[in-house]
Amino acid sequence: MLINLSKEELETVVGQLWKSRNTEEKVGEVYDKLKPLLDVCVCREQIQSDDKVSQERVGKDLDLL
Repeated sequence: MLINLSKEELETVVGQLWKSRNTEEKVGEVYDKLKPLLDVCVCREQIQSDDKVSQERVGKDLDLL
C-alpha cells in the first residue's frame, strides 16, 4: 500500500497512536504495525530527492556525449 505522507506526518500519526494505545480498542495493534515503518519506509521526500539526483546524473551523462 502506498501512503502519501511525509516522514514528519508519519511520525505525528505514530506518536498520536502511541498516546492512545492503552485506552482505545485496537489502537495498540495499529501502532505496532506502523511503528516499524518509521525505520524502513522510503518517504516521499527521499523519493523526490533521489529523483532529482538521478535527473542530475542523467544530465551530466548527456553532457559527456
